[in-house]
Amino acid sequence: MANSSISGIISGLDTDSIISQLTSLRRAPQIRMQARKTALQKKLEAWDGLKQQLSSLKSAAAALSQAATFRRSTATSSDTALVTVAASPEAAPGTYHLTVLATAQAHQVKSQGYADTGAAVLGTGTITIQVGSGTPGTIVIDETNNSLAGLRDAINRAGLGVTASIVNDGDATHPYRLVVTSDTTGETNQITITADLTGGTAPTFTTLQEARNASIRLGEGAGAMLVSKPSNNVTDVIPGVTLNLVSADENKRVMVNVARDTNSIGAAVQELVNSYNALVDNINSQGKYDPETQQGGTLLGDASLLLIQDEIQRVLDQVMPGVAQGMNTISNVGLTVGSDGKLQYDSARLTSALKENPTAVMRLFANYGETADPRVKYIGCTTETVASGAAGYSVHITQVATRSRITAGVAQTEALAGDEQLTINGTTILLTSGMTQADVIAAINAKSSLTGVIARATGADGTGEGNYLTLEASQYGSAYTLSVVSNMSNGGAMPVGNRTGIGSMLVTESDAAGEAGTGSGARGVNVAGTINGEPATGSGQILTGKVGNATTSGLMLQITSQTTGAHGSVVFTRGVGGELERIIQAAIEGAESTVEQARSSVQAEIDALTEEMKLADERLAALQERLRAQFTAMESTLSRLQNQSLQLAQQIASLSGQKSSTRGM
Repeated sequence: MANSSISGIISGLDTDSIISQLTSLRRAPQIRMQARKTALQKKLEAWDGLKQQLSSLKSAAAALSQAATFRRSTATSSDTALVTVAASPEAAPGTYHLTVLATAQAHQVKSQGYADTGAAVLGTGTITIQVGSGTPGTIVIDETNNSLAGLRDAINRAGLGVTASIVNDGDATHPYRLVVTSDTTGETNQITITADLTGGTAPTFTTLQEARNASIRLGEGAGAMLVSKPSNNVTDVIPGVTLNLVSADENKRVMVNVARDTNSIGAAVQELVNSYNALVDNINSQGKYDPETQQGGTLLGDASLLLIQDEIQRVLDQVMPGVAQGMNTISNVGLTVGSDGKLQYDSARLTSALKENPTAVMRLFANYGETADPRVKYIGCTTETVASGAAGYSVHITQVATRSRITAGVAQTEALAGDEQLTINGTTILLTSGMTQADVIAAINAKSSLTGVIARATGADGTGEGNYLTLEASQYGSAYTLSVVSNMSNGGAMPVGNRTGIGSMLVTESDAAGEAGTGSGARGVNVAGTINGEPATGSGQILTGKVGNATTSGLMLQITSQTTGAHGSVVFTRGVGGELERIIQAAIEGAESTVEQARSSVQAEIDALTEEMKLADERLAALQERLRAQFTAMESTLSRLQNQSLQLAQQIASLSGQKSSTRGM
């Protein structure tokens, strides 16, 4: 058999030992290859660990590359029992004094008392509920729901902007009352309930709680302002600050303080420091030589590692162009490199710099675009966008963005003669008899969040002022389309002015003529133009440099202008965070990145060694088989010779015996 032990049965030789000694000399190159493979695998693991550290640093840098990180604000209230506050990035630092004179409350109405909640006592017919100037909603009352509880449930299912409940006032004979509460606070959101029922005892409603606006006094003394708001959630008194009015006390003044959120900025900087220092530790362990142990790190002298290290250090050492003197290096804001190569962070210095010149600190770290034309706004960039230099990138617009539009073919010159139903982008809007065009527009705009449509009154061509109902997409660009149809005719060839004018034929922005044949419309278009003379793509009002552009790839601008032509320039700079993010991404992402190239080179060498070791093993196995075959043949020959020797000895002995017998006769 191929691997059986022969061990010199005839020869007495230890052939297994002899074969092992003969082949061990041939195994020396494989041992060296295995050692090399182990070293390469450690190198691959070292690159994997380094990539993970670089990825962490990239994430920390990306947070600092966003201008929004430096625009965060905090707001505090001196008395949260009266007012709680929250700040958006647009909030301007400052201190404001206010007094809550009254909180907003919702209108509540109550019915007369009933003896039972489940008895069918209301009669049958309809009940109409309207909140403020909103669209009235009608509930059908029949034998299935003509009890107090049935009416409550029907109201709550109808989604009419009110909530119904039943209360027990303790009356001896008729304790149960239906209470209806507006879901919206404020004086203009009063509830109107009209019952048109036959038989039974129809509910009649009286006010339980008056609708009331919130009342705030902003400031003190003769110059104080009185502010009235329909909601206790007030967003438009102090810019960027939301006031939540909890309770009122005209004798207590509340101080609202808005400040820049230096804590979150400091936390983002600290994360950058931590990630960088962890990377330094990794590089030191992998790329340094220890004179005491006389051992080098796994990546000692690796050119790719040195390149990455130098690139990162260059960013940290640079003077940021376009940033105010004294704020244009990281050392100016509390970041210095110690003797161990790690970043040291002075949080007090950063806080001081943020108070002194917050915009400069933002520009030191973040990607930033400054435009010359107020109708051009910097939105963002990618790691492919190149810093522009002081001259900036010119912006030229060849097409302004528009919104999709439909204008009714017939003007509404009178109040609606009857109820009408519009279906706009799949959403139904109920209009009631007697509505003026202003009422119709208000009802449509109340549903804008569902339809994506804004209504206004224009001329027949959708411009200027007039009595034609115009619907526009709330967003700019060709991606936003419109469709609308009414359940009522607009008169067609004989137009009537007491309808919305849309007509009973479905119309779209591309096919807007409609029932009367006189409607108009237009599909929205995207902005078009160039940035720095390079092609750009438009999506609504957003103009983005095309991928692959030499300088403006990924540069995003919002164009709100309504005219074509030159629109000044945008000066784009990369802060420390943005530049670190860019170079690390180039180092670790994609098959052509520095790290992946290094890993691929190591892996290719490992694969080649693995194949070479496999071939060497096969050659050694073949040698062992040849040696075993040779020793087997030798043993076989010796065995044959031994047998022949025994046979000859036997024959000689036999002949000698025969001669002895002959002599004795």
